[in-house]
Amino acid sequence: PVWRNFTGRLAEGHRLITYDLRNQGASQAGTAAVSFADHVEDLGVLLDHLGLPKVYLVGTSISTLIARDFALAHPERVAGSVLIGPAFSPNGGFRRELISRSWLATLTAGGTQGLFDHIYPLVFPDQVVHAGGPAAYLALRDNFMALLSRSSIKENLTASLDVDDDPELLSRLPGRTLIIIGDGDFAWSQSVLDDACARIPGCQGVVLPR
Repeated sequence: PVWRNFTGRLAEGHRLITYDLRNQGASQAGTAAVSFADHVEDLGVLLDHLGLPKVYLVGTSISTLIARDFALAHPERVAGSVLIGPAFSPNGGFRRELISRSWLATLTAGGTQGLFDHIYPLVFPDQVVHAGGPAAYLALRDNFMALLSRSSIKENLTASLDVDDDPELLSRLPGRTLIIIGDGDFAWSQSVLDDACARIPGCQGVVLPR
């Protein structure tokens, strides 16, 4: 829902397909614990079902891991990627692991509301937090808690700990890659964006103010 204003604009000139990840939203969890390999496979099955041999992938936050790994596994099917606020780093996975483990600890101690309180001031920049005030905070918190369960968050964060973040993999991304970050991004900066585009062929980086 947060991205609908942007995806609505994309849909004006493109065929746009969005879907709920396994164990999120209206999608079922399946019979076994979810791995990120499952998410990558699910994307391929969806594209096969829709008869789409080649697409552009648009991912935000943790779904950039799925977009990245699908592009690496099936380069012939990816014309290019738009990666917004990537969860990975061009310098390795240790920091992401530390962040994910701290979020898991918060989730265990405080549930989904505790996790939201932890990440809200990180993922939204200074101007947005102060302009929205308590009303925006409460509305986004309620939306977060309605869409995501403690179990689904735990399962996906735990699964992400097994994802290979070898920086050398980025040099194999097919097509053109656009990476978008905000100037208030807690995990990326202009220099990290530069590091990424130095590794990824055909890469363009954009920093959005505020």
